[in-house]
Amino acid sequence: MKKTKILIAGIGGVGGFFGGKLAAFYKSNPEVEISFLVRGPHLEKIREKGLEVRTTTGTLMAHPFHAGDQFDSSHRFDFIFIACKSYDLEKVLHDISNNLHSNTVIIPLLNGIDHHEKINHQFPNHAVADACVYIVARKIAPGIIENSGNIQKLFFGFPQKEDERLHLLFQLLVQSEIEANLTTEIQSTVWEKYIFLSPIACITSCYDRTIGEVLAQEDSYTDLLSLLDEILQLANFKQIHIHPELRMKTIEKWKSLPYSSTSSMHSDFKANSSRTELESLCVYVLKELQQYKPAEWNYGKIARILKEKSMDATGLN
Repeated sequence: MKKTKILIAGIGGVGGFFGGKLAAFYKSNPEVEISFLVRGPHLEKIREKGLEVRTTTGTLMAHPFHAGDQFDSSHRFDFIFIACKSYDLEKVLHDISNNLHSNTVIIPLLNGIDHHEKINHQFPNHAVADACVYIVARKIAPGIIENSGNIQKLFFGFPQKEDERLHLLFQLLVQSEIEANLTTEIQSTVWEKYIFLSPIACITSCYDRTIGEVLAQEDSYTDLLSLLDEILQLANFKQIHIHPELRMKTIEKWKSLPYSSTSSMHSDFKANSSRTELESLCVYVLKELQQYKPAEWNYGKIARILKEKSMDATGLN
């Protein structure tokens, strides 16, 4: 019987949680093979002890079939989840270029909205599903992933199109107790996630506050609602079908998150990283808004502040 081979490219919070669940469940299954593309001390710990995934309900240990920082062309995968940061996408696409066969499906789990186009450009002859996740998870040490939130859902699909390969993947995800949702309305779902993420990532990073602090303090909360209204306008400009109550539901989702949680972009800014998701989560929205309607958008103000922070982190002035 032909094995189903799945690669998780990027074992941070997102890839580590979902990849860890898959690897732990299918460890002894001869029909499913889970591999990790991972680097550095994180790879060393995973090879030595496995990947530890901590959740609010317990801890699991995951041992992938293969773990490496690259795979030669003898390794071809049926499904490749890309779970890196947006600024690492180009490198990951290069790293997996020899690991696709003619029927491989790529499933990007990145923050942002423009990566699908970039992957299609790199691999025009391969299927790229749309996908997004809702999860509060991060790598807290080499070999250890922590999921501290109360939501861990994965949505994926081809827009307006059924596909047997995705139905197989859906079954594999559900069997491993992953909260997976296969939908042909995935474009709207991905935009709903982007509308949820972009404003809160920008404002937590701008004000250097947790999500709870942003919601509790008037100045940051006002700016947050302003960005929410602007990105909803962008979706309207692009004629993306979204639920009429999405504004209210987005605010409710923010309020349901742990007070001390924050965005991954904020974490990068706090670490004074020279690489952040500023382009994909903030600047992209501003550029698109200005294309449809030249105006003074609040996204512009926030983008300027965050660009100054990025310059400070790199020592530029």
